[in-house]
Amino acid sequence: MDEQTVRLRPVRVEDLDCLSLLAGQVFLDTYATEGIRPSFVRELQGQLSVPALRARLARPGAACLVAERDGHLLGFAQLNLHAGHALLGDAGPAAELERLYVQRPWLGRGLGRQLLLAAEAAAREAGAGRLWLTAWVHNLRARAFYARQGYAELGRTWYEFEDERHENRLFAKGLGHAPARPDPVVAAPPPHIEPCADPADLRWLALRRDLWPGPEEEHRADMAEMVAEPARYAQFLALDGPGGAALGLAEVALRRDYVNGTEGSPVGFLEGLYVRPEARRRGIAGALVRAASSWVGAQGCSEIASDTALENVASQALHRALGFEETERVVYFRRRLAAS
Repeated sequence: MDEQTVRLRPVRVEDLDCLSLLAGQVFLDTYATEGIRPSFVRELQGQLSVPALRARLARPGAACLVAERDGHLLGFAQLNLHAGHALLGDAGPAAELERLYVQRPWLGRGLGRQLLLAAEAAAREAGAGRLWLTAWVHNLRARAFYARQGYAELGRTWYEFEDERHENRLFAKGLGHAPARPDPVVAAPPPHIEPCADPADLRWLALRRDLWPGPEEEHRADMAEMVAEPARYAQFLALDGPGGAALGLAEVALRRDYVNGTEGSPVGFLEGLYVRPEARRRGIAGALVRAASSWVGAQGCSEIASDTALENVASQALHRALGFEETERVVYFRRRLAAS
């Protein structure tokens, strides 16, 4: 993809067909993870059809900003510039971010943040002192995103349609003074992914020690063992272009014992995935997982699995964004035995 700037602008009437389709696509990607049921169809028709969007955007205080690149809509932010909520208390004028939708290929590339900053600026200009929103309790990626942008989680709310009731969380942020103008969103060049099979590779060692701090000799022993069994282990580095700086690492293995939530054996297992903090939100994790998945598929496997800690919400959100589905949650126990 060549580097071109994404443009943010107010929605136009001629955008509504594309806006409706984009909104439905993101809605289903987020909420219909177990398939489509009739209530979803009716909710989409009632809330995200062209007539529904046209009516909603015609209300007093309604605003909508779209992100466009080469005539294609990539995302949008929809606001009610004059809306309070009981959980906010009596804290002066507020605005609601009703929707912040970004197409899946643009997740993790800074577009959501730019739309959010533009929405905050619009709310501030309209006289709002706070911007608030609600996020589905199971949308861990969204909850982690808003927390990173300075939004505080204030309490529980509910989204209801037909006979369904879904728990949400309300987030809010004081708008304060206007921030510096955001940088334009630029499509970053894709990383260069290459396999790594040299146990003396210092780039691999450095990334491993960033991910798992520990003695160098232990890492070197692990690396030597992995390289010695190329039918069982594979390692991939993400570089900033061929011969460039090392930005990330994926280690994958074949497991023949039972892997929680999987159906066959052997199964590919993502043993480690790491991207340097300064290189994140550029699609590097996705590129590494694709390389690992290709290797696993070449070994005759039909599944690749992974795990993360229960409290690591950001990692859980990343896994979902990369196409993993949660299978189960496990709590491990141990019991010490008295010495004989």
